[in-house]
Amino acid sequence: MPVLDKTIVRVSIVATAATVGVVSLVAAAISLRLTLKHRKLHAAAAAMDKETAEAARKGKNSTVHLLIVPRWRFAPSVSPPCTKLETFLRLAKIPYEAHVVSSTKVSPTGCLPCIIHNGKRMAESNVIIDYITAQFRVKLDKHLTEEQRALGTAVGSMLEYGDRFAYYRTITGEGAKLLIPHVARALRVPQLIARIIVYRMRARLTRSAQLAGIDTSTEESEQEYLQDIKTIEHIIGEKSFLLGDEPTSYDCAVYAAFLPIVHMDVAEKVSKPFAYIKHSKVLTSYVDRMTEATFPDLTKLLEGQ
Repeated sequence: MPVLDKTIVRVSIVATAATVGVVSLVAAAISLRLTLKHRKLHAAAAAMDKETAEAARKGKNSTVHLLIVPRWRFAPSVSPPCTKLETFLRLAKIPYEAHVVSSTKVSPTGCLPCIIHNGKRMAESNVIIDYITAQFRVKLDKHLTEEQRALGTAVGSMLEYGDRFAYYRTITGEGAKLLIPHVARALRVPQLIARIIVYRMRARLTRSAQLAGIDTSTEESEQEYLQDIKTIEHIIGEKSFLLGDEPTSYDCAVYAAFLPIVHMDVAEKVSKPFAYIKHSKVLTSYVDRMTEATFPDLTKLLEGQ
């Protein structure tokens, strides 16, 4: 081998080794930072366990500690279930403290939102809402008829199905490209990391949809979601809220689903249903009324997100 070629090979080997070394150091630094952050989070959660358990022993309802996925510029949380639960707590005037967390390991189910209250940890927004309603004797829905309750439940189920499509379209194709910068900003991570997170979300959503026998990628799914939106729009109609002139617990899921889309400046580019929501006077006015009722401080809350 000529001397020049040998020199080039040596330089390449050294450069490769240096690159690998730098990457390893960066990976190690990130891993260490995450480990320290998780330890700090677990310590904080343990302190909340102790504090709330002590309040319970004294016969008091402790402050509800709400653990949520990070906030972002479009809504109080990247996760609609987290926004839904925080909306409920505000609507029901429950004393709470929100804690934005970067790990789901503090949750008993590995999912957020999660609350710590009276020495207990609890997850799943619907389960928590039922618990809070009983524990604090919430009367938001007391005036509703059985028919209205059934309608509210049906709308909630409709949104759970529709959210699969909404998430899928948001994190695939053009939607993913538009979303990644916002995820990076919300999570305070580089766009490369945000891209990985979005793609993992897409993979998980695709798997769960397949297990449920749902194809969220078809034109038919888009039309079904659009029809669901129009149905909810029709139900609201000229009323101030979903079921009447006063908001109820059923409004929390509707608000959480539509709020980020109404505020999303690129909604029209994501999908037809998103564009429809963005331009619906009924739905945008509804979101404004719910914001006034539950998050009058929304602009300040989301500053810098």
